[in-house]
Amino acid sequence: MQLARVTVLALGLAASGACFHGGGGGGRTGLENTAEKARYAASAADALAFLPADSEFVLGLDMRQVVASPLWKQFEQRLMQRVGKPLQEFKAACGYDPILTLRTMTIGVKVVRGDDPEGVFVVRGPDRDKTLGCMRSPVFAKDGRTITVDRGVVTIPGKGAGDSPTVMTFVDASTAVFMTGPQATRAQLEAALASGAPLRKSRAFSELWSGVDPKQTLWIVVNGSSKMFDPLASLAARPKSVVGSLSLANGLSASGRVRFDSADQATQYASMLQGQLGMAKPMVEEVDVAADGPDLTLRLAMTVSQIESIVAMMGGMLGGGAGGP
Repeated sequence: MQLARVTVLALGLAASGACFHGGGGGGRTGLENTAEKARYAASAADALAFLPADSEFVLGLDMRQVVASPLWKQFEQRLMQRVGKPLQEFKAACGYDPILTLRTMTIGVKVVRGDDPEGVFVVRGPDRDKTLGCMRSPVFAKDGRTITVDRGVVTIPGKGAGDSPTVMTFVDASTAVFMTGPQATRAQLEAALASGAPLRKSRAFSELWSGVDPKQTLWIVVNGSSKMFDPLASLAARPKSVVGSLSLANGLSASGRVRFDSADQATQYASMLQGQLGMAKPMVEEVDVAADGPDLTLRLAMTVSQIESIVAMMGGMLGGGAGGP
């Protein structure tokens, strides 16, 4: 599904963005000494800072909670086995661990064509000075793309035809803002920075935003106009919106709401999912699906040991060693 793909892409862009943000030859600050003006610094403190007003998919991730979680401690070793080499290369070139440095990431995007998202990513935590000192390292130019730096704005071209460019800068010593999409340019990035937090002015988004807990490890808001729902076109009813929050404080717990046009539609899908999820109940602490007016409500809770068992089972089904260290 496009929603899952865009989420993965967003996380990947955040990781790569930490490698390339900054002012380079244009000096320590972004946008020719304008990006650290008080209005940008004040906006950067807002959880919704710089995210476009027409965002269809909005996500927030608190990486500090991820790293502090029991789940991370359980799976860190095997995760690092998968990304160990590029991570070590980054640490050697830049002098810091991007995973331990990253504090939070927020994303506001819409899908304009296929799986190509257009929007803004705000990454809080990367050290500006250390990042600028390493961004020209050969380790970041392996795919042959030419990264340019012009007066504090970094431009990363797409990997090939049809792949969108990314433009980025720092707005303070540890907050990087980058924009991706077919129309991503310096002018568009500057406009995003000057906009403050435009989603705050959207009444429709504010209603959806009230349904998530932004203090949790992960939260998402998706409105029904998003093309991410296109794969669901064959269903009897298309969702109007999706909101949800996830916590890793003690295993995994998640809750969310999927809104439909009517209570009858929500009831229909709740009944269908209740039957399908029945087999999962012995493997989790809690799984619950219900209808609440036009909303389909979902709750899930799992312990670390339950997650470990499911990962091991999936590894066996796939013929791999996912359950091993």
